Amino acid sequence: MTRPTDSFEAMTRRMDKADKKRRILYAGLLSAAGLVFAVVQLPHLVADSMEGMGLVALLTGAILPLLLGLVIAGFGYGLWRSDLPAAQLRRVNIWFLFGIGGMAVVSGALIIYELLEGARLSHIEYLFLDFVTAGGIAGILVGWYDANNQRHTKQLQIFQQAVEHGGHCFYLTSPDGTIEYVNSEFEAQTGYTQEEALGRNPRILKSGEQDEAFYEEMWRTILSGDVWQSELVNERKDGTRQYVDQTIAPVMDGQNEIEHFVAINRDITEQKKQKTKLERQNERLDEFASVVSHDLRNPLNVALGRIDVVRNDCESEHLDVAERALDRMERLIDDVLTLARQGETISGIETVSLQTVCEDAWAQIDSVDANLSVQTDQSISADRSRLQQLLENLFRNAIEHGGRNVTISVGRCDGGFYVEDTGEGIPADAREDLFKSGYTTAEDGTGLGLAIVQRIVEAHGWEITVLEGEEGGARFEITGVATSIDTHATRGSAPEIR
Repeated sequence: MTRPTDSFEAMTRRMDKADKKRRILYAGLLSAAGLVFAVVQLPHLVADSMEGMGLVALLTGAILPLLLGLVIAGFGYGLWRSDLPAAQLRRVNIWFLFGIGGMAVVSGALIIYELLEGARLSHIEYLFLDFVTAGGIAGILVGWYDANNQRHTKQLQIFQQAVEHGGHCFYLTSPDGTIEYVNSEFEAQTGYTQEEALGRNPRILKSGEQDEAFYEEMWRTILSGDVWQSELVNERKDGTRQYVDQTIAPVMDGQNEIEHFVAINRDITEQKKQKTKLERQNERLDEFASVVSHDLRNPLNVALGRIDVVRNDCESEHLDVAERALDRMERLIDDVLTLARQGETISGIETVSLQTVCEDAWAQIDSVDANLSVQTDQSISADRSRLQQLLENLFRNAIEHGGRNVTISVGRCDGGFYVEDTGEGIPADAREDLFKSGYTTAEDGTGLGLAIVQRIVEAHGWEITVLEGEEGGARFEITGVATSIDTHATRGSAPEIR
């Protein structure tokens, strides 16, 4: 199946090839015309030489026109070597024809007038060609200027369209800070119309949030010719605050003197609001985590300790039930603290060995008779501690649902890695709810393990998919993973950990 990028590249190549052919055609026509004019002058040069005309007569009557023809041919070659597109070369050809036609009319009229007045003109046809050749050169020069001017005008139009529809607030000032141009987004973001902004200073946006030292540093940077970038708070016309990421760059003239300043403001008000909201949520989560950690874990530890004391006095099956319930409560507290404190963020990305992290994760769980087979030697980019936490939860989930003697395999898949077990698998109709907090089919499960897995996956920008394993168990595929080294081991040489 052809990818869209392949089709676009093929179309671009066809367009470039067609443009190249047209450029060769237009430049070749000019060169051919110049050579024709030069060749036509050769009989004139031979005739004048045989008649014994002087050097001045030869120069003006034959040599100069011949050189003009060669100049036209040279112009054609130069245009072919230039960076003008075919459309602009076509304009040069049109002006060339106008130049020839105009001078043909003028010179023809002058020659006819002289003849009617009784003048005797020798070599009339060569004189006519001289005028036509000169007109052709004039046409090329005018066409060259027109083509370049047309190209620059088009570039300016493209630039103006990009500025107008780029989605950012854009304004241009003089070296003293007077606003000379604003785009439509400036009006939308600040509330000031173009008429209200032109001729005024960007101080109209000043909110008072930044002190004078802030603006002094800004002016010191841009007046030295450097680009300045920072976040600041502006004030709209209606008095509301706007957070912007601002970049100011100086525009230099031909003498390397500052001619203008260009300012681009990216509105980040919504991002700031979301960040503030997230910070407040994190503060509340930290408070919640502290309460859970202190107010629940302390009485839990007391209860577990009292069970150990009671066991010394008597044996009862009720103690085992109570201990299992307390153990489940402890794991539930651990999972809740994980969700509350770590949320959906990661602390740092590094290159880690997937096999090594699997071994560390396996060492942290009660595996009993379960087996782990790592069938890959990938090194991936991840937050190591969060990746280990992800694997621990997947391993525990496999043991809880697949039995104490389940075999768990970790291997490479397209775009990442998988964790697969030999358990009973997961019904297709249950996979939708699998990652919801509190959802579990195990009697002693907390229902938060896979929710934590999904949080970690999403924090890395990965994706997780639940499939049926090769032997009927559950298979979790994690894709979108940046792989640094991808030399996976063969199944026969895979290390097995008990």
